[in-house]
Amino acid sequence: MNPRERLVTALNHKEPDRVPVDLGSSVSGIAVVSYNKLKKKLGVKTETKVIDKMQQLAKLDEEILQRFNIDTRHIWPEPKTLKGEDNPYIDEWGVKRKMPKGGYYYDMVENPLAQADISEIRKYKGPPPEELGITKELERKAKYLYENTDYALVTTFPGVFEKAWELRGIQRLFMEIALDKKLVVTLFNKVLEIELEIYEKLLTYIGKYIQLVMFTEDLGREDGLLFSPKFYREVLKPCQKELIQLIKKHTQAKIAIHSDGAIRPLLKDLIEIGVDVINPVQATAKDMDTKKLKKDFGKDLCFWGAIDTQKILPYGTPQEVKDEVKRRIDDLAPGGGYLLASCHNIQADVPPENIIAMFEAAWEYGEY
Repeated sequence: MNPRERLVTALNHKEPDRVPVDLGSSVSGIAVVSYNKLKKKLGVKTETKVIDKMQQLAKLDEEILQRFNIDTRHIWPEPKTLKGEDNPYIDEWGVKRKMPKGGYYYDMVENPLAQADISEIRKYKGPPPEELGITKELERKAKYLYENTDYALVTTFPGVFEKAWELRGIQRLFMEIALDKKLVVTLFNKVLEIELEIYEKLLTYIGKYIQLVMFTEDLGREDGLLFSPKFYREVLKPCQKELIQLIKKHTQAKIAIHSDGAIRPLLKDLIEIGVDVINPVQATAKDMDTKKLKKDFGKDLCFWGAIDTQKILPYGTPQEVKDEVKRRIDDLAPGGGYLLASCHNIQADVPPENIIAMFEAAWEYGEY
């Protein structure tokens, strides 16, 4: 099979020739520091460019992607209007970010709606799609990759809750979830309104070319959910449902949600609103055992990720990395439905030997 056929087959819960492999999204990329070490190890001498300023993710060279037999290519809208100095800077949504001394990525330091009341939240405009890099040029890029390569095409964008806490500030928003439901609903609805416009423009341009679209929406911590199932079902779930309905209107692509943490209690809800794939499958979190997830949800959900980035990739030996890859393939790949990737971005402390071991093991053990 070619890479596109391989991914489509897997996402339709059928076994392809081998497990498809992903690298390069905003949650399965490589930090610039570790990427430079990897290129040195492999003898690749190109200049490294940053594709995600906040996370300091590298723009991946085609030579690297081919070296590791990566089946996906990611469609990245590249924002046009970063304001202010390099450090700190203000992004298109008005969030101020600063990299601390000795840091590896930018932290939020000011949130544009932190002090806003309900009437001010309703007046917030958000960035037009063009400022986020959603232009005809993005359509041309997607069309070229679709027509001139056989890679599976993927795109990623923020979800409602993720963008809401960036705009409000996460501590303040959590207090208001407990104390001021009306304000939270107003904020979520405002974010949804803006994101519906953004997604509609994005998918009008690229929807017919892509095979997988993901929205990033952390719902869990390592030992449980970030909020009660009741709050999720009453407030956030209807927003996600509306967003998914719009996505399905404009593309035949499968829909993934990115959420770290212990999200098992919400998996039936996510299936109900149309989620096809969960990412990153944080197997170290409570009740996220990959074998049990496959057994209980494998008929309805596909799994994307699962290779541990907390301990195994940064601190394990190459053999331990290979053992991890084999374990996740054994648990998640039978019957199709698995897209292999790191559990999150490969961070600055991951040695190049372990990155190489992960993708070599994916090739060694991934054949059906």
